[in-house]
Amino acid sequence: MSRKRQTIEEIMEHDVAELRELEGVKKEELAEVQKELRRYEAALESLLGKAPAKRRKRGEDNGVLS
Repeated sequence: MSRKRQTIEEIMEHDVAELRELEGVKKEELAEVQKELRRYEAALESLLGKAPAKRRKRGEDNGVLS
């Protein structure tokens, strides 16, 4: 019975390690998506003319992004 328990614990440890790795990858993906979303929101605000002056690029009076 002890051998079965050890095998089960090894399987569980392996599964937990895989899940932790997957969690890390998903967190990195989420951070990248959030970064892109902020960039798109800033671009949209700029196009609508609602971006604060410091977020607008210099020399772009019409709000068109380069």
